[in-house]
Order: sequence, then C-alpha cells, then structure tokens
Amino acid sequence: MNLQSTPLRRVAMTLLLALAGTTALAQAPSPAALPKAVKPKPVAATAAKPRPAASAPAEASPGFQIAPAPAWVQPLAADASISLPSAPVHVLVMDRQTRLGQTGSHQYMRSLRQINEAAGLGEASQLQVSFDPQYQQLVIHQIVVWRGEQRIDKLERRHVRLYQRETQLERQMLDGRMTASIVLDDVRVGDRIEWAVSVIGDNPVFDGRFVDSDTAMAHSGPLALYQYRLLAPEGRAIHHRHGDAGFETSSQLRDGQRETVFRRRNVAQFVSDPQAPPWIWLPDVLQLSEFTDWADVARWAEGLFKEATVPGNEVRAQAATIRERASAPAERLRLALDLVQTEVRYFGTEIGAASHRPALSEKVLKQRFGDCKDKVGLLVALLRALDIEATPVLVSSGLRRGASTMLPSPLAFDHVIARVQLDGQPLWLDATRSLQSGPVALRQSQGLGSGLAADAQAAGLVVLPGTADVLRIDSIDTLRFGKLGEPGTLEARHTYHGEMAEWMRAALAGRPRAEFDRLMVGEYTRFYPGAVPDGAVDVEQDPEHNALKVTVRYRLPAFWKMSDKGMLVAEVPLINLIQPLRLPDQTPRTRPLRINMPGLYRHVVWAQFTEDVFGQEMRDRFDDSNDFFTLHVQVDGTRNSARVEGEVVQLGDALEAADWTRYRDALTKLWPHLTRSLSVNSIDETRARWLNSELKVLRDKAARGQIAGITPVQMGALVAASVTKARLDSDRLAPPVRAQVQLMRAVTLDMLGQHVEARRGYQAVLALTPDNADAHANLAMNALKLGEDAAAIEHADKALRLAPRNALARHAHGFASYYREDYARARDDMAELLNNRSEAERGQAALWLYLATRRLGGDGAAALKTAPPAGTRPAWPQPLVALYEGQLSFDAVLTQAGAEVGVKKQRETELYFFAAHKLLLDGEAAQARRYLQKAIELGVVESKEYALAKRELARLERQ
Repeated sequence: MNLQSTPLRRVAMTLLLALAGTTALAQAPSPAALPKAVKPKPVAATAAKPRPAASAPAEASPGFQIAPAPAWVQPLAADASISLPSAPVHVLVMDRQTRLGQTGSHQYMRSLRQINEAAGLGEASQLQVSFDPQYQQLVIHQIVVWRGEQRIDKLERRHVRLYQRETQLERQMLDGRMTASIVLDDVRVGDRIEWAVSVIGDNPVFDGRFVDSDTAMAHSGPLALYQYRLLAPEGRAIHHRHGDAGFETSSQLRDGQRETVFRRRNVAQFVSDPQAPPWIWLPDVLQLSEFTDWADVARWAEGLFKEATVPGNEVRAQAATIRERASAPAERLRLALDLVQTEVRYFGTEIGAASHRPALSEKVLKQRFGDCKDKVGLLVALLRALDIEATPVLVSSGLRRGASTMLPSPLAFDHVIARVQLDGQPLWLDATRSLQSGPVALRQSQGLGSGLAADAQAAGLVVLPGTADVLRIDSIDTLRFGKLGEPGTLEARHTYHGEMAEWMRAALAGRPRAEFDRLMVGEYTRFYPGAVPDGAVDVEQDPEHNALKVTVRYRLPAFWKMSDKGMLVAEVPLINLIQPLRLPDQTPRTRPLRINMPGLYRHVVWAQFTEDVFGQEMRDRFDDSNDFFTLHVQVDGTRNSARVEGEVVQLGDALEAADWTRYRDALTKLWPHLTRSLSVNSIDETRARWLNSELKVLRDKAARGQIAGITPVQMGALVAASVTKARLDSDRLAPPVRAQVQLMRAVTLDMLGQHVEARRGYQAVLALTPDNADAHANLAMNALKLGEDAAAIEHADKALRLAPRNALARHAHGFASYYREDYARARDDMAELLNNRSEAERGQAALWLYLATRRLGGDGAAALKTAPPAGTRPAWPQPLVALYEGQLSFDAVLTQAGAEVGVKKQRETELYFFAAHKLLLDGEAAQARRYLQKAIELGVVESKEYALAKRELARLERQ
C-alpha cells in the first residue's frame, strides 16, 4: 500500500497554520481526493501543465513500445449531438477499455480534446502517462492533431521522454513509478488532440484479482462522452458501483466473455473544492472490484500482513528489553508504541508489490525506517511478542467515513493503524504519529470513520472512535487591571490536546521560532485591537497528557472605549469557540462543507480588577443545542471580577449543502454570546457621590430661579462640565479615552464662555494625542474667540492637514482670515465649504461668503446665488440670507427668529450679529454698534456669534 502524506487543511483555531502531517497508504490518491484525473489505480493518463522533472530521462531501456491499438478495442466515436458549455477545452471523448486475461489486465485509454481558446493550449498540449515498470508495460498507440480534416501524426519516439520523477519523495516515499511525457509542438486554437495508450499488467499484490476505480469527469474541461468498457471471462465476477444516475450500464455475453459498458454524457468539468469533504466525489467514481465482500478483503489483508507480523529474534529481544523495564501491560504497550513511533523514522520504498505488502518486522527494526504498513507490522509483531493482542486495521485517512460507502476493495483504504486489546478494551493506535506522547489511551486515532481488520474472521467494517467528545483545545485568558487608566495585561494560556497538540508540535519544529511566535499572536491582535505582545511566547510540553501548552502575554494600552452613555466598555471574545464555528465568507453552497477538527473546544476569559468596578454581582447562562453543535456559555461576576466560560462541541465532520441556511441561522442566534461586553462605570464611587451632590445643587438653584435666563444649552453644559470633571478626576481613563473626555470638557467650557480654561483643556488633549484633528479645530475656534487670529490660522491649518474635510477647521480658518482682513482667503474658504451640499443647506458659510465678497468690492448678493439651498422652504439661517439679498426686512427676520421658543435667543443673537456686519458694510456704524450690543446682551455665550460680537464691538470702540 503506497505510503503518502496527506496535506492537512488550514486549522481554524487560535493558530491558523497550514500544517502537513498524517501519513496515508494507497495504490494512488484516493478517488475522492484527486485534483485532476481521479484514478486510484497504477495508471493515470492526463493532460497536465508542464512540471520540472526530478531526474534525468531513464537510460536503461526505452521503457515503452509503439504499436497499433489491439484488435479487441472497439472505436468510440464522438457524439456531435451533445452540446457542451463554453470552455477553453472540451473533452469530446474519454474512452477506457479493459480486458482481463489469464496473465493480467490490458487497459486501453483514449482521449479526444477540442481546443477552443488560447487559454486551453497549455492544458492540452502536454500529455503525461504514469506507470509502474515493475509490473506494467506502456504501449503508445497514437498521438494525432486534427486540424479540420487534416490528420497530423505527432507520435515520434524521440519526442517521448521518460522520467522517474518520484513526486512523493518530499513525503518520504519512493514508488519507482515512471512518467512518459510528450510535449506537442505546433498546436493551435481549433485543433483536436487525440491520443491512445495501453498499460499492460497488474500489481501482483492483489493475487490476480482485478480492482480499478475511474472518475467519469475531466479536469481540463466539460466532458461530452465517457465510456468504460470491461471485457472479462464469463467465470469472473466483477462487481461495480457508482452513485450517479447519469451512468448508463449495459452487459452482454459473447464467446465466453462478458462485456460490460458504462457510459456517461454531458458531464460538468471537475472543479476542485478544498472546503468540501473528500467523499463528495464518490458519485462520479466508477468502482470495480473482484473481491466479493469486506470479509474477502479482510482475508486478503490478513495474508498481506501474515509474515510481517511474526516476531523474529531481534523483535523478541526488543520485547524482552521492554519486559525488563515495565511489568504492567499498559506501560509495555506505551514503550513499544514509543519505540515504533519515534525510533523508526517514516520512509517508504513502495515499489511493485511493496506498494501494499509490508516489509518483515525484523527488517524494519534493523533499518529503522518504514511507512505506515511497515511500522504497523513491526508494532503488531512487537506486541505479540509481549503477549498483547494486536491486529493491523486498514483505514482511509482521506475518505474517512466515506470509505464505508465504497465497493469492497483494497482501494477503499490509504492507511493502516493497529487495533490493540488492553484490559478487554480496544485501542486504535497509529504507529506513524511520531509527535504523540503520554498514556496510550490518549493517543487513539479518532474521526477515521470505519476500518477493516486484517483478520480472516472479520465479517465487515468496524466503526472507529468518533470525535464528538474529543477535547481539542482549552484556553484561559486572564485580563488584569490595576488602575483602569493604565494599560492592562492579557495572559492567554492555551492547552492543545491530542491531534491538535501534534499539529502544534509539527508547526513548532517545522518553521523558525520567530514565525511560530508571530502566528501565535496574530489572531489575538485581530480580536484585541491595539494589543501589544509582551515578551517571548512560552511553550511547555506536557508529555504525560499528550498535550502542549502555549502561553502568550500582551499589554492592552487601549482596551477600553467610551460608550454613548459614558461607560467604559470592552469586548471579550471566546476566540476558540468562534474559530471552529466560523463559516467561510461565501454564498450558500451547492456542496457539503468540511468541518475541520470536530470535537470539544473550551475557552475561559477572566477579567480581574484591584478595585470594585461593577455595581453588583452577576450571573448569566446561555445554552443552545441543535443537529450541528452544542454550546454552553456562563458568566459569573463579583464586584471586582468577571468570568466568561464557554464550551462548544461540534457534532459532525461535514455540513450538508441543504443545511447551510439552517446552520447559518443557528450561528446568527448564538453569535452575540461568543463575544461578551464588559461595562465599567467611568466614575468611581467617591466622585459619583460628589457628582450627585453637584447636580443636586444645580437642580435646586434652577428650582429656586437662581439661574433664571440660562439657555437649555448652557444648562446642559453646566451638567456636562460636572460629569466630565468627575470622569477625569476618577483617573479611570486610558490616554485615548482621557483625551476624548478632555475634549468634551473643553468644548463644554467654551460653551460656558470659559475660553481660557477651555484652551488649557484643548492643549491637554494634544499632549495626549498630538494628531487629534478635532482638538486642533476646536482650539482654532477657541483662539478666534479670544482674538488670537494667527493662532487660529495655525491650528486650523494643522487640523486640515490631518483631516482635509474638517468643516469646523475650515470655518475657523475662514473667520480668522476675515478678521485679519485677508478677505480673498476668507472667500475661498467659504466657497470650499459650500461645495459640500450639507454646508450649503446650513447657510452659515453663505453669509460669510457674502461678507468677504463685499469686503473685496464684489457683488455679495450674486455670490449668494452660487450656493442656493435645495429645499423650497429652507430652514434657518436662510432667512438671514434673504435679509442679505434684500428680500426680507430685519423685522420680518426677527419675527421668524422668535417663532421657536427653544432656539429664540440663539437665532436672535445670529440675526443681530449678521445684521450688524451688513450695516458696517453699508456705512451705518452707529446702528451696527447697537445690534452688536444687543447680541451680547442676549447672553447666548455658547454661540460663536456672541464671542465674535464682543470682538467686533471692542474693535469699533477702539476706532
């Protein structure tokens, strides 16, 4: 049985690693796992892309013959009535004809391909045929290019190159197979390429019985007509199986020969789907076997292993050494398994009958290498010498549970493990898994579906251990916080168990340590933005439990965010539950989806604080169960800690396409429970009591009328000033959040007219976050109110460099330019603002555009028409625009300003301010002064017009 390594799929766990590891055993790749010609038999004839040869052409002999097709072959014509979908290549005919004789089989293969587009030239112009020269002969019958009606013969011996490529060498396997490669010259779009070959001979390991498997579809393009014709003597019973109703089967007896023909028409192109379980292709596979049933295969397998499992002198001597070291059968078994797994390296010489027949255990022990069948043979021999019952078991590491649906045949299997009886219980052990450790009970192979014991007494397949209760990984994430305003720490401790521990050990051994560390931290830095790895990744082996422990530490400088309600919030994900449940990002599937590593996953997140941060103890529980998984999440909390514990069990290894929507809906229901939110008050208890006192005083003053006349905005600002002070004084805010709250407080102080104190607040924000565009924009407006126009320009420029579309900064820049009498720049700033439709609707920029244009001697009313509002009944401040255009009188606008009580003072302040500026342009300075004074007397200190009116009035008084 050919040993080969099967690439492991990307593990959707905490560490996303593409690993390679498990060994396999097969004559050729499993029929459900092949990416191109799905042919689990010694011969594969495919049109393939050019590949570099691993060695020079063979020189010992030509290795092939050129001869006409045998007389028993019946030509199969293309069916012109079959219409295929558009594709670069159409496979018009795929013809397989096999004749069984006394000395073996003769397999004839012919293909006819049509090249429709230039993209198909490379796929169709190189032919490759693989065969095993130990027991097979290659005969090439024809290679023809049809160009219209012209027949161009391309078969020349000198163009056929033979390579012993050893494609499995990187997987520690020599199979001795040869590849005949033919590269066609002068192939054009529109050509048809026809080739035919025969491979004669059978692997003697099958004792003269015929087995074959062929996939009735093509990798290179859609297939019009597929045929498999089998000629067998009347007395030979060849069983067949396929899973597609599209197969047409006919059978007839003629001259002592039974002819069975299988046909399939208009077959879609084979498209690889790495996310699908491997058995989905079985309906497309035609299986043929001369074995009667699984018991027949078991008898064959017993004979295969009979000699290999007999302990010789060296094996008995090794068993004696083990006896001396341990008396308990379990410990003897562990020592024997350790020896075979770790001291006998994996390497297979799979030439001829050695593809399936194991080497003698004495030889394997002496040479200290072997493939899965060799290592299992040695393990069984060693255990028998220790009086421990053991039997080889054929399994499929590729098809897994799909093997049970196959026709009884040796081709259903690609791997061998051992069944060991210990204390009356069977253990299923893999001799090739060199990275295992610990008690043998923790080393069992799981999730392989079914297996067949190499035992003449075996009546059929046996069910192997499943994965539903297999613990894959458990993690504890410990979050620790001293002061909330300081960075927290996260220690993530992962314990990988069983097969996952082996994968992790392979990843650790197979790549530079720095890359391993980088991959380990990657997933957490995605879930915890801003997390910074702190120190080296610690790796600790736990050999007594076949486990691997990995500890990663992080600093969390920006863990908390401020919610709209002023709470400090953070998300804590159960990452090791999220990963195995996550669906690929795609539309509903038409094929089943493979579930990687079904089993049990656990994850705990424990947040610990040095002070009481939660208002009360908490307890919450969520449970869900369906056909796909079970989930349990529990939250327990005290005043200074919170613990979220989750557990998920994936019940199956595949998701059927019909269940996609139901599975997705189940995930949608539970997804919020896989990430929990921590919510902490940003104000400590001492400041909370002070704040309650402050707000009570404020309410009492309002009730007694001691702050009558204050605007709602100012009242809100007074409350916000107290709240933000309490938050800042509580010292629970990390620098980014502290800057956010400090900015809110500074804006509040500006609203209350406390511009100098507000400026200090903005400067404090910039000390924490120097590139804070909003802080620079507000500081620019603050400087403008204080009459510091140069500073206003400077900060506005900084804000616009950081955020070119910051409207507040653009306004401040334009206002400051106006007051510096740079009217052209002020005009340009306002025009830039008005390019934004929302700014044009608000109308403030239009008023300043009018003023700047008139200062430059232009037509202000005409300038207003460049950015008209879109609505038929524009809202405030469009009445001010109408005042500037001369369409409304001052009194009419004043009436409109007082129409809404809540904003009356604000609008009147704006009216007096902008009316005063128009009066100044019209030469009516005395009335302008009165309007500016009125704007101030209204006391709307939160309005920028209030501060600017004071500036303008002071300027006029100085004149």
